[in-house]
Amino acid sequence: MEPARLSQTPAPGDDATVDVRIAATGHLIHAAQARSVDDALPGLLRTAMEKASAVGHGRDSYAGLIEVPRPAPKG
Repeated sequence: MEPARLSQTPAPGDDATVDVRIAATGHLIHAAQARSVDDALPGLLRTAMEKASAVGHGRDSYAGLIEVPRPAPKG
């Protein structure tokens, strides 16, 4: 991803939105569990994306996740 794109707020969801990626990650988790493969990483990513969606970044691109751990602006 281009560095300039990371600075866009909100991050345009023209490649795939966070909400779409949540669903896709759910499929990865299911497939991992069916094959007895560790699903910790996709689970962690899904949790981060669910948090992003809950605070209004569901229609943003994956780059929108950068907004989740940031503190609220002062003033």
